[in-house]
Amino acid sequence: MTRHFHRWAAIFSCLLLAGMGVWLWPKRVLGQENEDDKLKRGDILISFRPSPFSDLSEVTGVILFNAPLAIVWKVLTNYDDYARFLPDISQSKVERKEGAVVWQRVEVHNLWPLPDFHYLLKITNRPEAGEIGWQMLEGNLKNLYGRWKLEPFAANPNQTKAMYTLLQDPGGFFGDLTQNFSTRSLVLERLDAFHAEIQLEKTRQDGQPERVIRPNWRKAIFWWEELEPPRFRAENKPPPPEPAPAKPKPPALP
Repeated sequence: MTRHFHRWAAIFSCLLLAGMGVWLWPKRVLGQENEDDKLKRGDILISFRPSPFSDLSEVTGVILFNAPLAIVWKVLTNYDDYARFLPDISQSKVERKEGAVVWQRVEVHNLWPLPDFHYLLKITNRPEAGEIGWQMLEGNLKNLYGRWKLEPFAANPNQTKAMYTLLQDPGGFFGDLTQNFSTRSLVLERLDAFHAEIQLEKTRQDGQPERVIRPNWRKAIFWWEELEPPRFRAENKPPPPEPAPAKPKPPALP
């Protein structure tokens, strides 16, 4: 009898502690934190959806840029400048413009075993809708397309909520899962770089020094990705201390 009593007492204690844990659990773990709260904290939200044109998935990253839509649009449509701040792009050149349509030639440097990519994109800008769409016309990938969707952030019109969607299918022997997560890493890396460039453009327009704050998405990526890119290591480190003044040399002995 005593043994059964102790057993039930232990079960009741476990259930009580579990119930208290759920009641005391942080709201964000229970899913009560909404998307806007995560974006304001600096998160990049990643999702996958099936592509109607490929066996791979479309990868979408949602980010909050700390700048009005006009500044964000200026940076995103400065296609000739992509090679300067996007780490994977080695060359980017606009070959032709006709109204809202742009033809962009791109060279992408990859690490082994992937070959370098080269392709021609047809880009359609829709500033009235805050949308940019592109698709590959020619190149050495099996399929490539994507789009931007921009809108003023509801909580602060001086910030911009951006959705970046990419489908990149190089073909070849890489599995679907491997390539989907490779595209995920690329979306995160590019959004990180766009975020920094938009902050710098905002600083230039404001005429005031402003610290570049990068999103904190890297806490959620895989162990083989670099934890902190070189561009941010250089920007976030404190300046080196000034060298101490040289001590005067003692006079020479006669």
